[in-house]
Amino acid sequence: MRAQEQLMALYEEWGALSSAEVDAIHKAAWTRVTECQEAKRALQARIVSIGSRFEAELWAQPAQRAELEAPVRQRIGQLIEQETRNAETLSDIRRQAEREHEGLQRSTRNLRQVQRSYAPVREALWQSYS
Repeated sequence: MRAQEQLMALYEEWGALSSAEVDAIHKAAWTRVTECQEAKRALQARIVSIGSRFEAELWAQPAQRAELEAPVRQRIGQLIEQETRNAETLSDIRRQAEREHEGLQRSTRNLRQVQRSYAPVREALWQSYS
């Protein structure tokens, strides 16, 4: 199998992991998100290795360079867009969680204030035994 074909197969695997990752993000399945990210990190070493071989193949076939390189560049562009969308989705969900957290903190403060306002003042215990 040529390096280009191997590289494209790895990019397809990356794309599948990115799709699984965004599904996990939407479901708040954070363990699965981590698993997808770790699998993509593991793919990086293989991509770099095959990418070097692909680059060598391109240098060996200068007349076909543009033809061989075009689908790889196109797929890389698609993956970059997919990763950008995933990052934006994750950022949106994080902002929403932060807003909810802030609202819960406000509610907690308000409840404490209400509790202090209505809670009976207790006398010191030593006064009740005199």
